[in-house]
Amino acid sequence: MLEIADKGFDELSSQIDQYIEEFKQRSSKGDFDIEINSLTLEEYVINWAESTNFQIVENEHKPDFSDLVNELNDLGLKNISELIKIIPSNYPDITKKYGYSTTILGLLRDWMIIYDYKKYHEEVSFNWLGIDSESHQIIESYLNEEQMKEFYEMYKDHYFIEDEYIE
Repeated sequence: MLEIADKGFDELSSQIDQYIEEFKQRSSKGDFDIEINSLTLEEYVINWAESTNFQIVENEHKPDFSDLVNELNDLGLKNISELIKIIPSNYPDITKKYGYSTTILGLLRDWMIIYDYKKYHEEVSFNWLGIDSESHQIIESYLNEEQMKEFYEMYKDHYFIEDEYIE
């Protein structure tokens, strides 16, 4: 019985490896019309971070990206090419200015909020606790004063200024 389960696990692991390899091949050719899921999302963000020298902070445990995938889908983003379009301009340069780094979860939530903080608040089902002071600085770099006032009002129940990101 254990041998059967072990063989099944090996097959599944092999299929995942093949899927990731297919993603790498397609993305290396500039084909990002690939569904957002936990595997493609993590792979894309890690590659993006490496290519831009953005420092990703490792979680203590492997995060479950299913909530994040749902948030992206709620925002209307279904494939990697749509995700690429919302990456804020000059994001790596602005974050370097502040010495900012974050987790994959924090990074993508920053992108979504900067992209459309109103739509994110109104249409996305999210369960994170708050925004840290570093994320605040980055968001403030993209929003004007009027937008920041509106942002504070909308997110007042989710706004914390802590030293570390709350997941």
